[in-house]
Amino acid sequence: MSRFTTSLALLGLAAIAVAGWQARHAPEPPAELRADIPSDPIFAAALPGLPPLPARVTRSNAPEPLRLPPQMGRFGLSCGADVTARAEAPAIIILEINDACAPGRSVLISHAGIELTLETNALGQSVVHLPALSDPARISVGGQVFQLAVPDLADYQRVAVNWRGDAEISLSAFERGAASGMPGHISPSAPGSHRDAVLGEGGFLSLLDGLQVYTFPRDPVEAGGQVRLALSLCGTAEATTITIRDAAAAEHTELELAGPGCRTAAPHLWLQNLFPDLRIAER
Repeated sequence: MSRFTTSLALLGLAAIAVAGWQARHAPEPPAELRADIPSDPIFAAALPGLPPLPARVTRSNAPEPLRLPPQMGRFGLSCGADVTARAEAPAIIILEINDACAPGRSVLISHAGIELTLETNALGQSVVHLPALSDPARISVGGQVFQLAVPDLADYQRVAVNWRGDAEISLSAFERGAASGMPGHISPSAPGSHRDAVLGEGGFLSLLDGLQVYTFPRDPVEAGGQVRLALSLCGTAEATTITIRDAAAAEHTELELAGPGCRTAAPHLWLQNLFPDLRIAER
């Protein structure tokens, strides 16, 4: 080995020895500084005062996704059918249905021999204005039964048609000899209003799925005359008609109706003898 190579080796050994002596004899840092030195510098916080980072995020300590309690619907509303019923003028039963866990649910309503099915909206809600056909009124809504007093039913005459089938049915009332399409002709396209009946100025038509009900005041402002009723029909259906003319019990009639096909060019069939005329009392 040359003299130059030997010198380099000796210098390297000397440097290593000096570094080792310095590491062994270096002064300890003050206690207050030692406390701030992280034991694991790789995962310690980069800035003083911040909590240390977790070494690893695992399935056990990962944040859980938000889950609604099972008794809550998708919009945070309570589950379970909540139905309220109340009576308002003119002898109308207001049904309010709420079930946040059953949007689009079909609900069967039955009252005084009629049945109809409604569907709740995206929030599981529905509101129905159902003309009362008895006093007291007993109503079943999705299996829940209510009984309400409807004392002002005695102030009105009513005719209802309730049907099941593929028929299209329209109930018309011609008040005091009104011509078709003229004032006094109450129909689905001109149904009148609750206000007219309350003020005694005329009748109105309630339109529900599979149910139409005509209401006329017993003691209108203008006395005398009569109301003629007729039914426009296409298709076939089983129907129930209910007539309330005076303080006597309602008259129920079961019918099988048949008219021209609803997709044909033939006009709808007009049935003008299904209901008795409603007489307007003289003063």
